[in-house]
Amino acid sequence: MVEKKCSIDTDYGRMNYLIHYPSDMRENLPVLIFLHGIGERGDNIDDIKRYSFPAYIDDMEIPYVTICPQCSKNNFWNYHLRDIERILDKTVKEYQCDKNRVCIMGSSMGAVGAWDFIMERPELFKCLISASGRAGMLIEETVSKITNKSFLIYHGTKDDVIDYKNSIEIYDMLVKLGATDVTLKLVEDGNHYVCSTTYEDPEVYKWLVKKL
Repeated sequence: MVEKKCSIDTDYGRMNYLIHYPSDMRENLPVLIFLHGIGERGDNIDDIKRYSFPAYIDDMEIPYVTICPQCSKNNFWNYHLRDIERILDKTVKEYQCDKNRVCIMGSSMGAVGAWDFIMERPELFKCLISASGRAGMLIEETVSKITNKSFLIYHGTKDDVIDYKNSIEIYDMLVKLGATDVTLKLVEDGNHYVCSTTYEDPEVYKWLVKKL
């Protein structure tokens, strides 16, 4: 994958982000947006490559344009939802991506942000991947707006940071409200570090091929 370091101005200062695209870049590729966990916040974009999806992407060759933004220090992703939308718009135009095929992905704090984002702006996304996260807005009226999406949820059963029962709760609510494409993968005896190892799983990319 080819890497490009970018930034935009926000109300909280400069927001850095990484763009990756395949060496055989072409038009109308789908987009993956990845939101990192709490430990990678700040203004050094290289920090986000320590764990999870950004740690592996240099060695991949996948048919997507990927966006990996960096959350500002001491903030959470809900502060940056509009900033991420601006980055998505800019990337779609610059790389002529397919704006109807966008997946939001996140690990830990980033998974919380991904759930918030898809519930607030469901029209932007086709699917979601959550690793060791939780959905903050468990209101039936809100969740019912995303039941037509596809979901892949990973969580370790011994997570001592975010209880895996949070993932079971959003899974159950989605199914109850009529969602038909929700996969929950509980990693037996897995701890919170599942948020980093999820994107090593080849099944993630097989799933993405089917959904995008």
